[in-house]
Amino acid sequence: PADVLTAVRERVALAPSASAVVSGGLSTTYAELWGAAEHTRAVLADAGVGAGDIVALAAPRGPELAAATLGVWLVGAV
Repeated sequence: PADVLTAVRERVALAPSASAVVSGGLSTTYAELWGAAEHTRAVLADAGVGAGDIVALAAPRGPELAAATLGVWLVGAV
């Protein structure tokens, strides 16, 4: 794949129930991860965040950070 977003999109399409992130003994599927990323994208877009904007993230490693990172990229921010 050309980039991480493309790779994750492909995994969501091919294996939505596969584990994407395992953290603290809990597993998050690709479908759940993508849903959370889309939610983050929508929240950021509603707040006026767009392409090229800088977004800082602070979270422990885990599915929340992964979803937030993907959401930032989905909205076009860095």
